[in-house]
Amino acid sequence: NPFASTITIDVPVDHYKDVAVRITTISGAVILNTRLDSITNIIDVSTFPAGIYVATIVADQDILVHKLVKM
Repeated sequence: NPFASTITIDVPVDHYKDVAVRITTISGAVILNTRLDSITNIIDVSTFPAGIYVATIVADQDILVHKLVKM
């Protein structure tokens, strides 16, 4: 899942009422914290330095965690 300038997060918003994503560095510093309100969400991460990040997606009571690699 390496990325360069954007990441895309698809959310079934008809199923979830409250969806948010938090992106942190591998050491835990929060880089981005935002709500997702459409089916396809394109997030500009072009200003992030190369490295490994963690995306935590909270959808109502569900939590998904993904490792991201910025090239």
